[in-house]
Amino acid sequence: MGSSDTPVRVEPSGQSWAMVSVNGQMIWAHDEHRVFYAASLIKLPLAVAVLRKVDRGECHLDTLIRVRPTISPLSNSPIVIDADSVDPMLDLERASSPTSTIAMARLIERSIIVSSNEACNLLLDEVGFDAVNIVLADVGARGSVIARHLFDVTVSSATQRNVASAADYATLLAAVLRGELLSPTSTAYLRALLLAQQDRIAIPAGTPNVGLTDGAIGALVGNKTGSTSTVGHDVAFVEPTDAAPYCLAVLTSGRPLEDPVVSSAIASIATRAYEMRRSG
Repeated sequence: MGSSDTPVRVEPSGQSWAMVSVNGQMIWAHDEHRVFYAASLIKLPLAVAVLRKVDRGECHLDTLIRVRPTISPLSNSPIVIDADSVDPMLDLERASSPTSTIAMARLIERSIIVSSNEACNLLLDEVGFDAVNIVLADVGARGSVIARHLFDVTVSSATQRNVASAADYATLLAAVLRGELLSPTSTAYLRALLLAQQDRIAIPAGTPNVGLTDGAIGALVGNKTGSTSTVGHDVAFVEPTDAAPYCLAVLTSGRPLEDPVVSSAIASIATRAYEMRRSG
């Protein structure tokens, strides 16, 4: 099924979505190739790039990384994370010692589960932008690019943007679940991290019968969000108990994900996607 002529009504100023089967077939979409500022969605292909390095034996999950300021390659100056976005765990590590180190696994986990921007930047320093963009190229991404660290506000970098589309990210997540990008061990690890994601206000909230709550057996939803003052995104895999699994990416602009208008709009799209999948 191609682009829908009757999209779900949403209020943010711009929105797109893509729903694909795990085998990569597009099921339902709206403006799916439109690009948005990616925000923290970049942490998904970044995690794949890091785990590929682990799979090749170039590093290990217990490899120690020094907790250090990230230097902008564009201005050669330290990148300053907004105070309300600082990772408290990494802040404590820095305060304990100027040579403090942290295992790579902890950085991956902080980046995905609590969306740590500092962990993301440290991991970007470890693998480089090219490795992350190769991940996107390997799944045929048409418009998504990673070109700068988070919070790098260097004026001269205005044209170097991190951008994403719903089609690219739904396709990427489906390829992860198929086991095409990582070893079985790394695939299972990343899947578990997405299931442990703490921000569940959008696609998980709109998916009926979600499990992992109070011991209930129900649909499993693993997701990664992205949000700034002007964009709100979510990408997730959904495994219903009575239908085939699928991946859904919803990207919006105009307001943050935390705005109830945005989170409930994305949740309504997630509900429609779930109902469509169950009805066949």
